[in-house]
Amino acid sequence: MPKRNRKKAPEIPRELDRAGALCLAFSNSGTPRRDGRRQAAQAPARVELATFADLVAWGRRMKVLDATDSKRLLRIAAEQPGEAVTLVVQAISLRTALQRIFAAHVRRAKPKPEDLERLNASITKRRVVLATDGYRADWGEGPDALDRTVAPIAESALDLLVSDQLAKVQRCPGKGCQQLFLSHDPRRVWCDANTCGSRAKGKRYQQFLKNIAAQDRQRRQDERQEWMAQRAKDAKSATS
Repeated sequence: MPKRNRKKAPEIPRELDRAGALCLAFSNSGTPRRDGRRQAAQAPARVELATFADLVAWGRRMKVLDATDSKRLLRIAAEQPGEAVTLVVQAISLRTALQRIFAAHVRRAKPKPEDLERLNASITKRRVVLATDGYRADWGEGPDALDRTVAPIAESALDLLVSDQLAKVQRCPGKGCQQLFLSHDPRRVWCDANTCGSRAKGKRYQQFLKNIAAQDRQRRQDERQEWMAQRAKDAKSATS
């Protein structure tokens, strides 16, 4: 029987899969997931958005942009360098705003008005255009086209904030970790079971061993005291 060609499911980027939402993945890109002992292979370090190309590269990695989008945006950025720099500054500002908005939610606090204003300013500026097979969203070819890098992130935040999924947003309690994530499993506590979770389990195991050792020392001490008390009792009986 001939083998059927099965279409391979698209691979979800690790950061996006861990965070559960594009806006949370972008927020997390501004904070390392662990402290100085972080394993780089498992916990990507802070993403420095120094240039527009860095922002495009992140979008490619998250599969928000494809190769065609990336080339077009980089071309427009080269033609409009001032607008590209402005957008990078806005993207960094948006990332900080998202961190504070969702962190405030986790703390059951109100976000700062200026953070919501920053998010609202990044909401899509797309327009609807007629295509050969219907309608499609388009950013055009001018400076507004550069919003293609940031708009999906802002839209993701908008969708999450107004959905019932917002209640599932958590912040990792790991030491030195500030990662945000959507927890669809009530048993999930850590941003990643292989790093922060494994580290916490290791600490619990070390404490378990310490408790066993302390109990063993106490047992031997009690046995020695009983033995000494029995010797004293026997000695007293022998002299009486």
